[in-house]
Amino acid sequence: MRRLIAGLTALFLLLSILLCSTVITSAAAHRKGDVDLDGEVSIIDATIIQRVLVEMIADSDGHILRYGDIDGGGLSIMDVTFIQRYLAQMDDGYPIGDIVDDDPQPTEKPTETEPLVVNGKVTVDGVTFDVSDIPDTLVIDNSESSVSRTLMLIPNRTLAPEDIYIQVNNGSYDYKTDYADSRFKESYLMTNSGKVAHGYDCLVRNHKGEEAAWVAAHYASGMYYPFRANVWGLKCEKTSFPLEFYYKGKLIKRCMVTIDLKANKTNIENTLTEVRKIEAACWNDSMTDKDKLKAFSKYIEVNYSYSQVMCVDGAVYVAFAARDLGLTSMLMYPGGEENPSRDHNIVTYNIYYDTVKPGGHCACLVAYPDSSILRYDVQGGSQWIRAYNN
Repeated sequence: MRRLIAGLTALFLLLSILLCSTVITSAAAHRKGDVDLDGEVSIIDATIIQRVLVEMIADSDGHILRYGDIDGGGLSIMDVTFIQRYLAQMDDGYPIGDIVDDDPQPTEKPTETEPLVVNGKVTVDGVTFDVSDIPDTLVIDNSESSVSRTLMLIPNRTLAPEDIYIQVNNGSYDYKTDYADSRFKESYLMTNSGKVAHGYDCLVRNHKGEEAAWVAAHYASGMYYPFRANVWGLKCEKTSFPLEFYYKGKLIKRCMVTIDLKANKTNIENTLTEVRKIEAACWNDSMTDKDKLKAFSKYIEVNYSYSQVMCVDGAVYVAFAARDLGLTSMLMYPGGEENPSRDHNIVTYNIYYDTVKPGGHCACLVAYPDSSILRYDVQGGSQWIRAYNN
């Protein structure tokens, strides 16, 4: 009898251990989107995130941020939308419902609180910034005429370039081009007085590793809006990422960028179609490269109005036409209004990702094998071609 009792006791203890292990394992397996930690993603989870966002409840231990941050850009209304779409069986490609770890303790710190925006302005460390051109959320999709956008930060006084920092996707990006490095001639030129640009260009990928956006986060001296972030959307599955402006390490403004360009031709394909049409209309085999680009510029001047081809479009067209000839080309922003006589040589274009939208006049520089560089200011109704003096 004693042996039977001892055996049953051992069996009970073994079952207890196994049961406890199962419960512990289940409790520790947390799923993306499951912020109430009940083991499944439901509309209750979306409601909890909404209540955190309007400060009805607090995320005291950070687990709501950890499991409710669907797109990796901090807790936002977009996360609520992604969960709602998931429940409606609309797949945005995010791992909602997937087990994300076996550690119930949050490791991310809560999202940094933004300073108060009053009438489109924010004051940080005694400096007032106009942030009216930086929305809380920015969606770049096929409904827009362009798949790019320029966000501009305007301080109320002159600041040192290094005091402003624009952080893209929490620092998660690749193909970084640093403006402070003169080796990157495709994105950066030097003036005789030294360095005139700060910041970087980078490529942001989505959760599948697909190219999602190209971002130029930089300062360019002499521009009407020197502190800016240019965002170009690339054709990929829908993705989101944060873009943040800092002054001396303190957050000024955060913009949540969503890219959704799955359907139509990208601007780059449309641009190439237009360029090849112009080339076919005005080029012949007897022309030299310089003759071809001169004829190309003249064709735009005569056959297009300014409303059809503005300076930036003309510069992009010439840049692509030059590359079709095997020549090196780059875009230049002289700054301010149209000024064909001014050489202010900041360039940033990445035209193979999309066309550009600078805040001011735009021209094109073309380098020829004889070491000459010609500047092309081209638009519907007018065009100038002259030597570029760097």
